[in-house]
Amino acid sequence: MTSQSPTEEVESDAYANAWASIQNLVREQGASWSGRESNRSWLNLGDGSFADISNLTAAEFLDDGRSTAYSDWDDDGRLDIILRSRTAPRLRVLHNRVQNGGSFLAVNLRGTTSNRDAIGAHVIVQADAMTCRQTLHAGEGYLCQSSKRLHFGLGKAKSVDEVTVVWPNGTSESFSGVEINGRFLLVEGSGRAEPSAVSNADSLAALAPSPLPEIKEGVVRIPLAQKIPLAKLRIPAYDDAERQVGSFTGKPVLINLWGTDCLNCLREYNAFQRRRADLDRFGLVIVPMSTDPDEARAKAREMIAKYGFDQHAGQADSRFLLAVEALLAEVVGAFAGSPLPTSLLLDQKGHLVAVYQGPVHVQDLIRDLRTLKQQRPGQGSLMGHGTGRILNPVRRGYGILYQAFSAIGEKELAAVMRSNQRQPGSRSNH
Repeated sequence: MTSQSPTEEVESDAYANAWASIQNLVREQGASWSGRESNRSWLNLGDGSFADISNLTAAEFLDDGRSTAYSDWDDDGRLDIILRSRTAPRLRVLHNRVQNGGSFLAVNLRGTTSNRDAIGAHVIVQADAMTCRQTLHAGEGYLCQSSKRLHFGLGKAKSVDEVTVVWPNGTSESFSGVEINGRFLLVEGSGRAEPSAVSNADSLAALAPSPLPEIKEGVVRIPLAQKIPLAKLRIPAYDDAERQVGSFTGKPVLINLWGTDCLNCLREYNAFQRRRADLDRFGLVIVPMSTDPDEARAKAREMIAKYGFDQHAGQADSRFLLAVEALLAEVVGAFAGSPLPTSLLLDQKGHLVAVYQGPVHVQDLIRDLRTLKQQRPGQGSLMGHGTGRILNPVRRGYGILYQAFSAIGEKELAAVMRSNQRQPGSRSNH
């Protein structure tokens, strides 16, 4: 099936159908590709054996793990871990704060007669009575690449006795000038290590230690990695069935699906009411969309008025709910229905930036509103990227959204998706 990758450039129908079947199982039916692989941590006992210490570490997440990369992100001599999972959150960065972790040595390699990145080079470090070996690889695990700087943990060693590099072309070379707890560049043929400056990572170094966030029962916050343009999304008001998100351009918008019999919804509006002054400072427009049947329309309108949020309220008809269902399927994949309340946060241009499933915690909402206010023009996500840089941004494919909105008669919105689908660098989901 999919394990039999074709050698020719043109895929066979059987191969394409196999991939389509797997995509359907994973996206539409909630199946796991490889079987919910949680992360494990192993302690090297120094005698060729390892002990499973997963329950003692912070890495035992209930994620469907895929790969692990290592990098000294803040350049403090302690390796940090980056976890990649199939399930959200797709990326986790575990900041290493271990105290008294021992000595280290970090080396970058540069080939001259060998390949410039020195992929395939083998480095042997002798420090006191310890010998450490590492090979520089171009990839490690599934779609994974650790830092090309090789990091050697040297424990209680007080000095580095010798560093030898076996370059990819087979030649062996020893380097002088290497010191304990240092960072060095080793250039093929030079024979002497060049000290490297410590990277500036103040934004990480200044972060105060904090415990892992508490998992809030029934509440899911999903910030989008790439915004979805929804200015043409129809959000029917009580007095204007064709109102669109674009009518609120210039202000952030929270579209909130609620019901008169939903206790969490009423608690949420109590919280909005108490913190209204704080929300108003960001210019937030709250758009309550009742999911009650038509016969409860008057009751819903009267109830939302008591909370003071009736100005922009409306009734969620079937066409609107189908559009929301298509959006949620794009954001979260297969799902068995979204709870009440569910909210969509849109920025000042009408772009979807976050989804909240369950009652929104006002402090989380204010944090997201503050991020929106501080964002640079063109910034594509609520998610920060620390000290890193995005070199090759992955663009959303709009093919499925185009098909979904076309099928339910949202022609203007479908046209927007089709336009984005055709932009240079965008990918299609067809």
